[in-house]
Amino acid sequence: MVFRVSLTIDRLSNAPFNHSRLFVKWKTPGHKSQGCTRISEVRDHTCVWADTVIFEVKLKVDKTNTLCSHLVRFSVREASPTCGTEEFKRQGIAEFDLAAVARIRESFHRVLLQKTKATEALHFSIEMQQLSGAPTFRCPPLPQGIQDVGDQTAPASTPSVTPLKQLSASDDPMAEVLR
Repeated sequence: MVFRVSLTIDRLSNAPFNHSRLFVKWKTPGHKSQGCTRISEVRDHTCVWADTVIFEVKLKVDKTNTLCSHLVRFSVREASPTCGTEEFKRQGIAEFDLAAVARIRESFHRVLLQKTKATEALHFSIEMQQLSGAPTFRCPPLPQGIQDVGDQTAPASTPSVTPLKQLSASDDPMAEVLR
């Protein structure tokens, strides 16, 4: 089955250092789709990108007609002041299974970074559209440690790619957990 994926990498919250310059590198299995966000500066412990990429993925089904795992790997990196993305320091990584949200038109997620000393959370949205294959598949559950912050399906009249809304610290339901 082939799906068109619209991935919006919105922001990193609870970043430990203000004024550092960060970017996110992402890739799918086999590096068939990969890329990185622009470099953005951390302000008030938040780094905002709101960068959207669109790519296609081929998902397989197992004998029970359940989609097989297809992980997108995110690597948050600190850019060198002089060399940009050529020299970097990895801040943390996160993985997300696209198969778990294949039936949801648009979903919003918050993932805590792994291999980091802080409690940084990467915020992103995923919109998936099936392009080919039988629509009778099942999706695996979201892995532990991944929080879906709601299926916020947009009305049909809005554009198909909608960036995440910026939340102030008082509006963010995870703000207290991440402090």
